[in-house]
Amino acid sequence: MHDVERFQGHGFIRRGDERIAETDYDVIITPAELRGTGLTYEAGSPLDRAPKPGPDISGRLLGPFFQAQEFAEHIHTLVLDDGREFDFRVIQPDTNEIVGVSMLREP
Repeated sequence: MHDVERFQGHGFIRRGDERIAETDYDVIITPAELRGTGLTYEAGSPLDRAPKPGPDISGRLLGPFFQAQEFAEHIHTLVLDDGREFDFRVIQPDTNEIVGVSMLREP
């Protein structure tokens, strides 16, 4: 069984292959086996959709409030200071909260 991991550091944000910003981050990765067992659904999700098998990735871009506003429209990639990366979308632009939409990838 894996533990919940927390990563804080300085990385950068990429859109496709283009490096578009630097940012500090505070990210928490919760393994699938430690997630709550209650199913939750996003608006528009089919009711029979199985929970995703990978870990949950969530956190914040650390910086001025609304820093994440410019990234709210599309999916971007956050590259951590150790080179690992994941795709994310902004869920709260005013507080810079993000959620991972891919697995954590090794460099």
